[in-house]
Amino acid sequence: MQRGVEGKVTVILAALVTCVLLGAVAGWALVTLTRTDPSRAETAQPLTASGPRLPTQAPEEPYADDVALPTLQPKLDYRPIRIGSDAYAWRGTVPRGWLTTVIGPNENTYVPPDSEGGGYGLRLELVLGQRLSPQALVDQRLVAFRSLFEDVHVLLKTADTIKMSYRDPQANWLRFNTFRWIPDANGTAAVEVSVAGREQDLPGLDDLLETVSASVRPAD
Repeated sequence: MQRGVEGKVTVILAALVTCVLLGAVAGWALVTLTRTDPSRAETAQPLTASGPRLPTQAPEEPYADDVALPTLQPKLDYRPIRIGSDAYAWRGTVPRGWLTTVIGPNENTYVPPDSEGGGYGLRLELVLGQRLSPQALVDQRLVAFRSLFEDVHVLLKTADTIKMSYRDPQANWLRFNTFRWIPDANGTAAVEVSVAGREQDLPGLDDLLETVSASVRPAD
């Protein structure tokens, strides 16, 4: 009887861990952009001066046309923000004029005012409670994407950043998503910065990620 109970507890715990991991990945795509965000890892190549290494093989199923939002441009104007609680908070900058959606006390998304789903956006989340290194979260995110989405291609993978393209499962769009984890003084991942958008938005998304990441630090 004891072995049976222990087995049931193990199954329940494994299911809970899986749900938490998949929810962290899918939530961004679901909430921010579309209104609908495996252990085998592919060898990743870094970005080159000519840009990301995009898939050269045509997909079996054509992608649907994305929304007709103007292309995201680099060098946006930014404003300061604060995320978290009085006991634990971080600050940074986000594009001025973008609309804020508060997902929870430690998670916000930001999209341009003319966004109607799809297009591009930014997400910030405090993740210190996971007590993992940025590298561990990079590896977890790749595994989760391969289990959730089709046509996943790694465009960049470093110790704190992963950039991927994939097929949106509901709208059938080609999407690009980059995640970066900012560590605290102990090297533990504290803030997740992620950007997502279309192929034409890639230069703007890269600039957005770098600008926001550089601005993120503990609140005074």
